[in-house]
Amino acid sequence: TFKPVVAALEEENTELAIALLERLCRPEQRHANQAKKLLGDVLLQADMLDAAETYFQCILEEKSTEWARLGQAHTLVSKEFLGRATEVFHGILKDNPLCLTAYDGLANIYHEQKDYANLQKAIASAVKASPLSILRQKNLANIAEENGDIPTAIEALRECVRLGMHSCYGEWED
Repeated sequence: TFKPVVAALEEENTELAIALLERLCRPEQRHANQAKKLLGDVLLQADMLDAAETYFQCILEEKSTEWARLGQAHTLVSKEFLGRATEVFHGILKDNPLCLTAYDGLANIYHEQKDYANLQKAIASAVKASPLSILRQKNLANIAEENGDIPTAIEALRECVRLGMHSCYGEWED
């Protein structure tokens, strides 16, 4: 179903990909929901921010879906409306505290704003939601160390070592 869309994207023919996805978004289409989500992603990646903002707003007026709210937040970030984007990410997390993408979005905003205290809180919340993620643990250790929170940094590094012993991130040296 999506093969022509993928081909258009590989050829960097965004206009064709959007036209194909718009056809697939019709309610009678079997994969309409997936097509709607992909259309939003394509609009964002093509840096068509006004179109993306309008698109996600239309989707949200129909039905509040997490992916559309995330798309709305990412559009706001791209348009540099960081305060509004932060509110949207917090709203998503209120409804779904396990949405790692929202934590990542908040972390990116706080990093850009050089708000390292809130950056650490966002990463710590993501680690709490997904404690088996070595890379999140490592990020927490790094930012905690930068913030002078040595106990948190040590605990996160211990978790990195424990989790990394049998993972693809471990490296053994002779």
